[in-house]
Amino acid sequence: MQVIIRNVAQVPNKYARLLKWKMYNLAEKFKDLLYIEAFINAEGKKPKEYKLKLRLGITGHDIIITRKSNNLEKCIHQIENKAHIQLVNSKEKVLW
Repeated sequence: MQVIIRNVAQVPNKYARLLKWKMYNLAEKFKDLLYIEAFINAEGKKPKEYKLKLRLGITGHDIIITRKSNNLEKCIHQIENKAHIQLVNSKEKVLW
């Protein structure tokens, strides 16, 4: 399993490490993940708004989740919670 972080907004490394840590925890819980790609973008100047896009590679169609927020740490926690919910729902749909 591979985690790729694309830091286009040039945010500090502590946010990239937090995101990577959260994604590795998800990958540990859900073994069917093939890869995870995260894109961090920034929009605006003074009230900078961060846009976080997450692509979860599973068998079948990929899951794509996006979030926007002024606080990047809050955005990371929100997207991790949403990804967890989406992975649980996709796991229920797979017939064994």
